[in-house]
Amino acid sequence: VDGPADLLSLRAARLLAEADAVIIDPLCPAAVAGMARRDARRLTGADAGSDSLVALTAAGQRIVWVAVGPRPSAADGLGSAGVRVRILRPAPD
Repeated sequence: VDGPADLLSLRAARLLAEADAVIIDPLCPAAVAGMARRDARRLTGADAGSDSLVALTAAGQRIVWVAVGPRPSAADGLGSAGVRVRILRPAPD
């Protein structure tokens, strides 16, 4: 994926800076992954099984997932490559 990390939104940068754990897509640019806190736990998709995610959220950890891939495009419906940053929240009781 091409493109500088400084094109992420301020919200995405803030989520990365506040995350206790970050699930990083293998295609994620190093500059984007480097925006996470130094002490944040880094996980791959393979490490982020549902049991470990449940344990982390139960412990009050803030988990952010950095995904790389198609992004929907309203113009053509086909999508374009992009980096997406999402926060994972526990399911309501």
